[in-house]
Amino acid sequence: MSAIEALQWHTADEQLPDDGITVLVHAPDDSEPVWPGYHEGGRWLSAEGFEIANVIEWAEMPAGTRKRISSPDLAIHQGGAEQRPLFT
Repeated sequence: MSAIEALQWHTADEQLPDDGITVLVHAPDDSEPVWPGYHEGGRWLSAEGFEIANVIEWAEMPAGTRKRISSPDLAIHQGGAEQRPLFT
């Protein structure tokens, strides 16, 4: 099965995601310019918790072909940063 899903990119200077929610970030100066990350306490961090400099835009994680979870009750704490599962 294949699916096409459009991403809506948001300019990081104009709009931020909710703190701690994993999104795709675009940091053009990084060795991997598009990577999962999150915004927390005024800074951008990779999914592994490393600081990311010069994030210019972000997009919600693609839902894929599985049902997306949106319940805040399903938060997982890993490595000191809150991670939320995206799928069932």
